[in-house]
Amino acid sequence: MTRGRLFRPRESPGRVTVVALGLAATLAAAFLARAAALRYLEGRASIEIVGGAVRLGLVENAGAFLGLGSSLPEGARRGIFLVGVGAVLFAALVWLLRVRAITASRTAAAVLMIGGGLANFLDRLPDGRVTDYVVLSAGPLRTGVFNLADAAILTGAILWLGSGIMRRRDAPSSDA
Repeated sequence: MTRGRLFRPRESPGRVTVVALGLAATLAAAFLARAAALRYLEGRASIEIVGGAVRLGLVENAGAFLGLGSSLPEGARRGIFLVGVGAVLFAALVWLLRVRAITASRTAAAVLMIGGGLANFLDRLPDGRVTDYVVLSAGPLRTGVFNLADAAILTGAILWLGSGIMRRRDAPSSDA
């Protein structure tokens, strides 16, 4: 490997293509869902479907997950959610493209997490806010309001953890 080549992948170009297509698909799904939410929910009261288990309604979120950080001053929020998150996403993508040994399930998990993070990052760029539009409930339990990009991040995190658990379970035991 040539020193100083930050983007030179260590794997075959096919893997770079798979990562790029996965990111593009995640971004496209998140942006299409956001566009549909804006088109059909803007200026309307929340809509309950599936017997009230799913509530759809627009919320502009200045914070992160569950509004975390929304009360911070504008400059601090922009610094954390744009500069900080942007740097983390960039570093994660470079790592993903350069890492030698990673399973397909972990690659898919990383693509979902990076793609969801990038979708929220791009949504936040114009005004410092992310458009959320879904709340799930089961009886008295309710989630915070979220969007498809958040669901991609969570799905990727669950897949990442699950693949690690499965790999440890299937690994030969060193206890004799």
